[in-house]
Amino acid sequence: SLALTEPDFNLKQAITAYQSALTIFTQLRYPAEWAMVQNNLGIACFTHIEERSTDETNLAFISFNAALHIHTRTDYPDDWARIHHNLGTLYQSQQKPVNQVDFCKKAIEHYTRALTIRTPERNILEWANTKTHRAEARFHLSQETDVELLELVKTDVEEALRKIPRNHAPEMIAEANMLLAKVLFALSRCSAPKTTALRDKAFRALSSAARIYRKRNQEFELSKVEELEKTESSNPL
Repeated sequence: SLALTEPDFNLKQAITAYQSALTIFTQLRYPAEWAMVQNNLGIACFTHIEERSTDETNLAFISFNAALHIHTRTDYPDDWARIHHNLGTLYQSQQKPVNQVDFCKKAIEHYTRALTIRTPERNILEWANTKTHRAEARFHLSQETDVELLELVKTDVEEALRKIPRNHAPEMIAEANMLLAKVLFALSRCSAPKTTALRDKAFRALSSAARIYRKRNQEFELSKVEELEKTESSNPL
């Protein structure tokens, strides 16, 4: 996919290239290739957030849904799951105060569908990626006050952290620890009686994320960890 492998590739050129390819790889003559290009077109439309317009966002939705006509769960299970993951990510990226609840729910629905195919046994990293994305969508939906949803997030993230290979996906592990810290802090504020045990565990998760970001020289991500740590340290129970 050009959108994923060529970060400097101009978004408009990528969209034009994929649209041109669809005139050659038609749905009738080359259904599998047509669906692949539709998926890549959808990715191109939402990967570069700073350049994305409303038209491109709408085109991404149209392209992903078009690809699902060919890449069905029965015939192309992995591609079907990938497209549902992409749709979940697209909905999650569109959250605004006016549509946050609906879009979070739609994102969760698509991630949940993807997880019927993406299992730890089939592909551990794809499973963990979708699992943590769904957890993040649930976290936003909880608005940090819905204890039932927060517990689901905690369960999902902790399961992902147990199963992700330690040396294969450090950035994914760091992001999962960051999310775990956020949900633990939220649960600590909701629990009765208030407890410091959850907060202590949250700070340990932040430390784990910080170690990874320091080792990888990811200063921006590290600053987010340190900012959250500072905020929570100044607001004890």
